[in-house]
Amino acid sequence: MAELEKQAASQKAEELVGLAMKDGKLSPAQKEWAVAYALSDLKGFAKFGGEGPGGGPHGKDRLCGG
Repeated sequence: MAELEKQAASQKAEELVGLAMKDGKLSPAQKEWAVAYALSDLKGFAKFGGEGPGGGPHGKDRLCGG
C-alpha cells in the first residue's frame, strides 16, 4: 500500500513540475530540485508554482526572466 502512495505522490510531483515548466515558471535545470521539493511539500510547491498562469514567487509571469 505504501508503495502505491509513493508512486501516486511521485506522479503528481512530476505532473506539477511538468506544468510549471510548460508555463515557463521553471527552467529544465530546475527540474530535479522542483521534483524533490514537490515530493517533500506538495502544497508548498503548488503555492510556489502558482497553480496556474501568472504565478510564481515574485509576482512575475515567469521565473526565468518574465
